[in-house]
Amino acid sequence: MKGQPSVFVMGTFNESLYQDFVCQDEAELYSKLQSTYDELVARKVTRVVYPKDSDSSKSRIRFKSRVCQQALLHRALYLFEGSLIALSAKNVYALALCVRGHYEGTAALGYLHKRIMSYIEGSITINDLDRDVYAHVLGSRDKKMAVADAPDPKTIMSQLDYADKVVYARLFHSQGNLKTVLRDGYEFLSEFAHPNFHSYSVAIHVDKRTDSFIFRYDHPLREEEFGLIGWLSISNPIFVELFDSVSQCIEKVQ
Repeated sequence: MKGQPSVFVMGTFNESLYQDFVCQDEAELYSKLQSTYDELVARKVTRVVYPKDSDSSKSRIRFKSRVCQQALLHRALYLFEGSLIALSAKNVYALALCVRGHYEGTAALGYLHKRIMSYIEGSITINDLDRDVYAHVLGSRDKKMAVADAPDPKTIMSQLDYADKVVYARLFHSQGNLKTVLRDGYEFLSEFAHPNFHSYSVAIHVDKRTDSFIFRYDHPLREEEFGLIGWLSISNPIFVELFDSVSQCIEKVQ
């Protein structure tokens, strides 16, 4: 078909998926998702080399920040792919979880950005930043599996709030009332991820003719369910913008 988007090598973007978007009148969304996915791929590396001047605390922080940045990119790539696979399988629960997980990674990247900028602006010390980056990568509440004396991780809701402030003020250069783009998306997706009303609506169709509930196995996705994939078109471009901004911030840690 002339003008049709190319097939992704691993099969995530393919003819069948494209036709699903066409049937939903969302061919433009398909192209946007493919484009923003390519932006992720363009930024991945296979290794980050430990610095030769490891005696320098600032050099170590730059190293750990790059590791954290690439680990979050790894997460974003696989959750993006998982979202499309779940969509193809018509698995709304998996779709909501994957897209919501992507928002968590975007929030974590925004929080990293916030802490590095706080150091650059003189609000925190180099030791504070070192501790924050360490906790960002190795923080865990599962003390059995974590490294010795692992710190507690920052809560995801706090990271979402930090990230929204960074996105609103630094990326969008906006003023006035804060727009909680990431937190709003995360909370909406959580309604499908948790066994709440939206989640139950995925399972049940009310048949008024027979006065019964029909459980929706092998049913096509409804418009609002298919629309969950569209939330990636918000989180992923923000992730890419944050990723590039974090790269610039890391170089300023001198």
